Amino acid sequence: MSELSKKNLSLYNLSDEVKALDRLSEELGGEITPELEQLQDECMQLIKSKVDSFVAFTEMLEDEIELANQRIKKLKEFQNSRKNKIENMKKFAMMALNHCEQDEFRGGLGSIKKLKPLKQLEVLNEHEIPVEYIRTVPAKHEVDKMALKKAIKNGEYEGEAARLVDGAERIKLSLKSI
Repeated sequence: MSELSKKNLSLYNLSDEVKALDRLSEELGGEITPELEQLQDECMQLIKSKVDSFVAFTEMLEDEIELANQRIKKLKEFQNSRKNKIENMKKFAMMALNHCEQDEFRGGLGSIKKLKPLKQLEVLNEHEIPVEYIRTVPAKHEVDKMALKKAIKNGEYEGEAARLVDGAERIKLSLKSI
């Protein structure tokens, strides 16, 4: 086992090792010695192993995210069911108060009390409301980026207010199907 395989190198560090081996090969005038060839082979095997581990770990993290999303969905469903349960219990308590013609039930630790309804505004004709009670909500204008991008690609827009530029570098990780 060589020194290279004894080190616990990251994928990034392994790429440095590949570059170092390339420089060494250049220094030797392009000659590939058996030792250099063995190091290159070993380095490539380590890279393969690291890539597999890297992709598998990333897939595991994505699975954990999906599991968390499923858990969040179930917790929201649970939360909504509890809110509905509380609303149903309040309706039942109101029915019981009305049935007994009572405004309040008292227990040893708590009470259930009928409250007066809150006043709610009902607007019958918006156009007759005085201006001091009208609030102006400014219109929101935003660029339709998809349409503008398509127009630029198709040569339909040639203005200077927008242009297509290269986005960030992207990477795709995938596991081979077995």
